[in-house]
Amino acid sequence: MTLPELQELSPLFEADIAEALKPETCVNQRISLGGTSTEQVKLQLTAAQELINAEKKTNTALTSQQI
Repeated sequence: MTLPELQELSPLFEADIAEALKPETCVNQRISLGGTSTEQVKLQLTAAQELINAEKKTNTALTSQQI
């Protein structure tokens, strides 16, 4: 929607609404644990990589014991 269209709905809308309605802004505002913000996604990727690495270590240890 354009600013004039938004202002038809409410005169309280101003030019700064454009930034607030950007998809990137909306996504990055979801900062709760497991949210979609860039920072939360990075944290979840790090946690997932740590789990994968731990699983690889366990599998390697188990495999070497079976030989």
